[in-house]
Amino acid sequence: MYLLPLGLSKDVHAGTSSMFFTIRNVLKAVPWPSLVRPGYNVWIVTTDLLVITALKLLWDGVHGYLS
Repeated sequence: MYLLPLGLSKDVHAGTSSMFFTIRNVLKAVPWPSLVRPGYNVWIVTTDLLVITALKLLWDGVHGYLS
């Protein structure tokens, strides 16, 4: 809400929002392993979900590009 009234261009607004959320997520992710100690099964499930999501996004991108 802070950025909207500043009248930034679309590119600057998108870049600023992306950087804000990236930094916020990194700051949340750094202490997480020290608090939770995830087990092997958690890492496998997480990795599997990330791979499936990446493949779906690649498929959608290639399919949209070729269509």
